Amino acid sequence: MREYLTNAWLILFILMAGDSMHLACAESKMGAKFNNDGKLGDSKAAVSNFNNAGVLKYNKGNYKGAIVDCTEAIDIDPKCSSCFHNRGLAKQKSGDKSGAQKDFQQDRTKYGAH
Repeated sequence: MREYLTNAWLILFILMAGDSMHLACAESKMGAKFNNDGKLGDSKAAVSNFNNAGVLKYNKGNYKGAIVDCTEAIDIDPKCSSCFHNRGLAKQKSGDKSGAQKDFQQDRTKYGAH
């Protein structure tokens, strides 16, 4: 019984961490878009949060959600090669082979390592 409860708490923690990541992404995006001087706020944090959320969703098999989060990261920083790579992986798993190929191409040639 104790092992069952420990596993239940672990699952609850993982689910809560996913929700926290989603909240962090939303907060980062708002901060990035609404800066007083008209420039992007802490865009590196926003890109990282969205990209990480995309990876978490990919690892859970939520490929559409991963694509959405990685696209949000790319919208903030169109030079983020890891965002293109991760979105390409999610597109590949969801059956969008040509979309995946385009993202992998962006990752390799246009922007280089980021």
